[in-house]
Amino acid sequence: MNYKKDLLDRLKHSTKWPAFKNLGHLSILNDRADRAFSKGSFEGYIAAVAIYHQLSADMVELVLNDIQFLTQCSLYPLELHFKKKKNRMFGTLLNELKYSIDFKRKKDFLCQCDQLNKIRITMVHKLTKKVFLGSVSHMAKDAKDIFDQIFILFDETHDFFRTCLHNIQNDFLASGIITEATYVESAKGSRSRKPNKKIGRR
Repeated sequence: MNYKKDLLDRLKHSTKWPAFKNLGHLSILNDRADRAFSKGSFEGYIAAVAIYHQLSADMVELVLNDIQFLTQCSLYPLELHFKKKKNRMFGTLLNELKYSIDFKRKKDFLCQCDQLNKIRITMVHKLTKKVFLGSVSHMAKDAKDIFDQIFILFDETHDFFRTCLHNIQNDFLASGIITEATYVESAKGSRSRKPNKKIGRR
């Protein structure tokens, strides 16, 4: 395995940048969570919160992947390896993000995720208490509102890191480190690019 070669090859093709493995499946889960919530039943609220929680964990993990890849590209030609970790709990992911690089509205993103995590934990540990049954709908509604905010913040953050990677891609083209690259934008198709005399930032 050639670290530098593999890193440059990945940077050349934006389809190889950090992304959800199956965006369609996540969209289906999101729709199912909303449908479960709209039923207004005890079971529906529990299912919806569980899905919102898992989707949020996936978003945090993707942001961490964005940061790691951006850091590796920024340090090129130095090598930086990250240990791959599997099955990390939501709290662990949030702690890793907390001590990573800063970005706009990072504190808001962490705060919203932490609130959702606390709601999920409370619902799970108090599920068998009768006094809890009357409050589950209120907690579920709070969880849905929080998830909506998490999604907005995640979308802004992920797009920001893709812009940063695009800028590095342009810089590497201009300096001759790479000779061509492909960048794909949502709903805009793809285009192959070769370095011009002047390549501005996006």
